[in-house]
Amino acid sequence: RSFALVVILVLPATAAAENADWSGPYLGLFGGYTEANDAWDAGATVGGVSPEGLMFGGLAGYSYEAGGLVLGGEVDLSFPDFSDAGDCNSPTFDCTLDVQVLSSLRGRAGVALGPVQIYGTAGLALGFLQADSTLGASDSKTLAGWTAGAGIEWQTESGLRLGFEYRHSDYGESDVTFGGVGQGDINLETDDVRLRLSIPLD
Repeated sequence: RSFALVVILVLPATAAAENADWSGPYLGLFGGYTEANDAWDAGATVGGVSPEGLMFGGLAGYSYEAGGLVLGGEVDLSFPDFSDAGDCNSPTFDCTLDVQVLSSLRGRAGVALGPVQIYGTAGLALGFLQADSTLGASDSKTLAGWTAGAGIEWQTESGLRLGFEYRHSDYGESDVTFGGVGQGDINLETDDVRLRLSIPLD
């Protein structure tokens, strides 16, 4: 329903942008919602620790259009509100997994249909996580993996671009230790949807 509303609001503004140019550098902002799998198997935790929440960030990219084909690259950085808590492998304290930073460096390939571009994207995904216990112990991890997804963008007559994007990301695996004692394994995978707003720089 929300996607249909975006279409209704944006298409009238793009009606006069039939000769939209998708080439050149651009900057933008995005916001959305992200949800993880059972990201932290922390021993006795029932169902795992599975963070979910809102995300907001910025993006920058460059694209080149030739004959309706749009190729380019993009980098993004977000600081999500993205955490969850559960039982650790001890009945005496709880654990929290906080995903503090998410980023990606991706290629993009799309098809321009006048003011509308439909595209796919894939590349490197990075994440910074903090694991804590109620006893004061903590461990931080930087994870690296891959991300892939697809999206659609509309360009107004002024060049402003509004878009919707879905991505699946696998940030790989790592272990968590508190004071040298193993506290389970992190295996972070996320699915997120984003609303984008960007503007060309030339």
